[in-house]
Amino acid sequence: MDIEIAARGSFLIHIENKILSDEGSDQTDREWRDEARRAKELGVPCGAIHALFLTLNKGGAQNPNFHCITWSQMARVFDAFAAEAKPPDVKLFCTHYARALRILVLNESQMKERENGEGTV
Repeated sequence: MDIEIAARGSFLIHIENKILSDEGSDQTDREWRDEARRAKELGVPCGAIHALFLTLNKGGAQNPNFHCITWSQMARVFDAFAAEAKPPDVKLFCTHYARALRILVLNESQMKERENGEGTV
């Protein structure tokens, strides 16, 4: 799992961030089992366990417990979270992560335009 966001006894969010690779063999199945163990360690109730599969194009995860979300959607979530976060370190992380995701989306979009011959003079 690439990112874990947790509050002991309250919630657990794991984010699998796919940038330049596809899902490995049984990857999200293994990660879901790991997340369930981690939730138990933290005393997080079953309904408060969330797994996100972060991709450029909303490609699906093999494990149905993973909610697929695009980089653009996640950037908006982290922007909103940064606006509400109290700890400065959390606010800074969220702001920087959202910015990095937007840069990845922009770069990917520009590469596709070049591949399709769009945007050239």
